[in-house]
Amino acid sequence: MKIELPQVGESVTEGIIGRWLKNVGDKIEKYDPLVEIITDKVNMELPSPVRGVLREIIANEGETVLMGGFIADIETSENQEGANDYKLEPDTTDQEIGTTGVLLKNTAPVGPTGSGGPIHQDESISTPDKKQLSKGRYSPAVLRLAKENKIDLSQIAGTGINGRITRKDVAAFIESDLTPPQNKDLPAIPANNTNPRGDQEKISLSPVRKMIAANMVKSATLIPQAWSEVAVDVTGMVLKRQSIKKSFKDKEGINITYL
Repeated sequence: MKIELPQVGESVTEGIIGRWLKNVGDKIEKYDPLVEIITDKVNMELPSPVRGVLREIIANEGETVLMGGFIADIETSENQEGANDYKLEPDTTDQEIGTTGVLLKNTAPVGPTGSGGPIHQDESISTPDKKQLSKGRYSPAVLRLAKENKIDLSQIAGTGINGRITRKDVAAFIESDLTPPQNKDLPAIPANNTNPRGDQEKISLSPVRKMIAANMVKSATLIPQAWSEVAVDVTGMVLKRQSIKKSFKDKEGINITYL
């Protein structure tokens, strides 16, 4: 089930993913806090509308998402294979099964062992690999990213549920493939310090800061920036003050000013 960023106000058109409170593969109950959303009006925690397992995070932390855009994919009971009450079926491929009276799957045939001999599993019978089980079960985002970068998904080890490949796995594979190998034989070349003031860090503005900046620009654009000046000859006032300054001080006890 695709989770959308809900509309929180008429004037709010987008939100920023602040912090994910759940990780891929986590079991989620209905109304559990899922992610922190930052808007220019309010910061809030978005609860999960359904109960299930977080299969994929579509919008990463720090990304700006339009209202109504998809941010995550939650696997509910309707699309889980063999799920019961939203519980993942335990992996029994590597466990010894001692149950009788039911149909046993993925078990090796048992031959005669003699008197009290141990039971050995036939090594010629192989169990299905988790990577093979997840083959062909890729999300549209994973398929699109792999197609754009011409990547063979069989070369990627999945970290999702039952070994499924997530979009983060593909992105990490692309990043590791693009990283150039380091040559330890070459001496390190010191970089020229072109910034004498030290390192600089570019920090993105929060929605509140963006709104303040937009209002300041709007104010400077709409409000006229003007001033007026009037020249006045106050020579007579200065001469009058000088002539009565001493007598006014003696009579009133304070100095006379221009005001």
